[in-house]
Amino acid sequence: MKKKFVTSLVVLTLLCSVSATAFAATDNSVTPVGVSASSEVGANKKQLTPEQKAQFEAKRQEMMQKMQDAQKKWAAMTDAQKNEIYDLMDKQIDAKLQTIDKLSASGVIDKDTADKMKAKLTERKAQMRTSGEMPMFGGGKWAHKK
Repeated sequence: MKKKFVTSLVVLTLLCSVSATAFAATDNSVTPVGVSASSEVGANKKQLTPEQKAQFEAKRQEMMQKMQDAQKKWAAMTDAQKNEIYDLMDKQIDAKLQTIDKLSASGVIDKDTADKMKAKLTERKAQMRTSGEMPMFGGGKWAHKK
């Protein structure tokens, strides 16, 4: 059961991290259906019907509950189990750093952008183990606040 949870957690973390890095690397944005490209998502939330707002809030509450449940399970893991996850995260970050170097060297992204991306990833890697928090969704706004 724990092995399945840890595997699922690693897969989810990898997918979310790759997505976050991909969006951070570009200025292009994906516009959801029914949302104008010039408006902010927060502004569009005001345009939702009461039913849509209720659905959005229900999904938000569901996600928050899942995050709280995951935090409890993370806290129950042994240090050895956590270190396995941290080791995998270290490897993932190292691969991202190499990818950024390749993209910069080939001119896909400029050096300034690459340096900023690498600095953020390097900082994340340095803080990951010391925080003791579950390394999920790249930290930041998704990190569990005590």
